[in-house]
Amino acid sequence: VLQNNLSLLEELTSVIKHLNSLWPNDRTAFFEELWAIVRRNLGTSELTIVYNDMKKAKKEGEKNKLIKVKVHGTAKTNPEEGGELEDKHMNNYEKLFQTEFEVVEFNKEKGPLVAVFTIKKSPVVLMANLYGLTRLQKSLMKALVDGLQENWV
Repeated sequence: VLQNNLSLLEELTSVIKHLNSLWPNDRTAFFEELWAIVRRNLGTSELTIVYNDMKKAKKEGEKNKLIKVKVHGTAKTNPEEGGELEDKHMNNYEKLFQTEFEVVEFNKEKGPLVAVFTIKKSPVVLMANLYGLTRLQKSLMKALVDGLQENWV
C-alpha cells in the first residue's frame, strides 16, 4: 500500500487529468478507475462507491432519470444500478457532502470506513473495509478529490 501511495503521489497530476477527461463522457469508466485507485491506495478488502448518474430515456418524450449507481467488489469492479440501500446511504449522509474527502465513520478495530465527498458538485459515498488508515492515505485521497474538482483536461 505504501508503494502504491508513493506511486500515486508521483503521478497525481497525470492521474487527475486522465480521470477528469473521463468524467463528462463516461461516468462508469471514471468510477471504475477511481475504484481501482482507491482500492490500491487504501488497501481495502472490499470497496463500494455510490454516485449519481443519468439513465437515458428509452422513449421519445421521456426525460432522463437521475439514478444511484454503485461500483463495488473485492478484487474487480462490478458496477450496477443502486436500489433502496444506496438511496438510504445518499440520504443518510446528505448534509455531510462537501468538496473535500471526509471520513465520517471509521472503526480501527473492525475496519469499516465511510467517507463522503463531491466531484464537480456530484455527491459520492465511499464505503470500505480496510486494515488501517494512515495520515498519508487520508492526505492522498484528499489531494486526489481536490484535484478532481478542477477542470484539467
